[in-house]
Amino acid sequence: MSPYVLQVLSLFNVLAIAALGLNVVVGYSGILSVTQGALVGVGAYVGALVLLAGGGWLMASALAIAVTAALGCVVQLLSNRALGDYYIVISLGIQTVLFAVMLNWQDVTRGSMGLSGIPGIPAFAGGRIEFWVVSFAVLILAFLLVRAFSRSFHGTVLRAIRSDEIATLSLGKPVRLYKVGAFVFGAALSGVAGLLYATLHRYIDPYSFQVNLSILLLSAVIVGGLGNVYGSLVGVGLIVALPEALRFVPMPSGLAAHINEIVYYSLLILFVLFRRQGIVPEFGWGSSALNVLGRPGAKVAP
Repeated sequence: MSPYVLQVLSLFNVLAIAALGLNVVVGYSGILSVTQGALVGVGAYVGALVLLAGGGWLMASALAIAVTAALGCVVQLLSNRALGDYYIVISLGIQTVLFAVMLNWQDVTRGSMGLSGIPGIPAFAGGRIEFWVVSFAVLILAFLLVRAFSRSFHGTVLRAIRSDEIATLSLGKPVRLYKVGAFVFGAALSGVAGLLYATLHRYIDPYSFQVNLSILLLSAVIVGGLGNVYGSLVGVGLIVALPEALRFVPMPSGLAAHINEIVYYSLLILFVLFRRQGIVPEFGWGSSALNVLGRPGAKVAP
């Protein structure tokens, strides 16, 4: 398999892990967040700094997950009382603040110069195929965790919150606690994706984690299918394949990136207007979650 194909497939694995985390937040909880790109960046920087300081890959993974999960908890606690448009404004502000920290904390992040020479996974430092195998294994684990989460009682409560927060609260469920838990879970997966991104490219800078990445991941989740783990994979496959396909279209090199953005945003608008359920719709959970919670002793269907 050519290095180019392996690079594309590895990037798919990394973005799919981040999209699965975002689907937990947006698809299952109904929290429209645009901070995922910055959280991926925090995971990338934390993991890269640990690796550059001589720490092991397991330590880098643990710290990337812990820091992004803790940050996700703080973010959600700060914005838990906000709803709708107000939450979007707050999450966009947090995305901007985190990007500014990565850009201006030059003693740690080296600012716009970025961090280079990031070590790879020790046992697989030299090969692309080995990195793809490891990242694919992590993706499978993340997929299984999110799927188990979606089928759990916790996932059912989150769907009920998404459908009607006040009704769920009237059933005695700690709505804010459930939403914080979902955001922490999604942020932890962002930390994993960030570390893998750093070890894939061996170089990171703040501009890789701007709001564009958050919108890119949000587009993948919405187009693929909210509340469906398979939809996240389909959506990421689409957003990874589109720019690669455009490489074969004759156009000035400086125009390609702008065409990509136009395509992404156009897809997002079209799906929101005409097919909100996405390519792979949710399996009939949206309207039934409150009914499941309202039946005494009801069990969550597989």
